[in-house]
Amino acid sequence: MVNSIQQESVNSNFYSKVKTQKTSADEFQATINEIKKEESAKSTDSKFENLDLDLSKTMSNFITYAQNKSYEDGLKKIEEDQLNKLFKTIDENTKNR
Repeated sequence: MVNSIQQESVNSNFYSKVKTQKTSADEFQATINEIKKEESAKSTDSKFENLDLDLSKTMSNFITYAQNKSYEDGLKKIEEDQLNKLFKTIDENTKNR
């Protein structure tokens, strides 16, 4: 009999904890939904428009920069190859003497 009373006590404690956790989870979800609604209301209320921002001009400037950078890198590579060939030729001539 004492065991059954203790078991009922343990069961009631367990179910009360589960109910509390379920309630707190529901409250947490409600809080999250409320925050999301506030954020969406703020984002629709803001009227941020920058008419001075011209992305096509920025894009063309970047394309020009990238092309020039690629060309300069190509010239550096050619120069490096020519110098390596020159040093290789000098080393071969030095060995032959």
